Amino acid sequence: DWEMTMKGPLGLDMGRVYSIPVACILAHAISGNSDVVDGILAWLNLYWKEYSDTMTKKSGQSTNFLCKSYRNAMAWLGWKLYAISIFEWFVPFLPIESGDVGSLKESVGVVGFTLMKLGFGEGGEGLTVDELHSRLSTNVVTESRQAWRALSMA
Repeated sequence: DWEMTMKGPLGLDMGRVYSIPVACILAHAISGNSDVVDGILAWLNLYWKEYSDTMTKKSGQSTNFLCKSYRNAMAWLGWKLYAISIFEWFVPFLPIESGDVGSLKESVGVVGFTLMKLGFGEGGEGLTVDELHSRLSTNVVTESRQAWRALSMA
């Protein structure tokens, strides 16, 4: 895809690749489609495994490089999710009912802000690749469950 072949900070490309799937996870969770959520999470895990294997085994990059790349990817993913929340980028294309858009924007914004803080700010320094990956997954899953519960109780 041509738009992913531009120069930029380390992790920007992966953050962009993850942004729509993560937004879809939250949209599907709000809609109660847990099987779809599980499928997208599995894809994100596979994508990360292939990326990290390629970078460390085939390209000879260090795990230090991988940690920095993944932390930056989380930061840029957070930035893009936050922008989706504020500017409604791609929202018309997400699998969400119009009455649930406010909940989606809130959830996407919460995950985005959390990941920006972890990637650009405090909390992510010194974590291993597995710990960073776990934090990403935990944040997305926790917010998707909370969003679904809040709507199902309303």
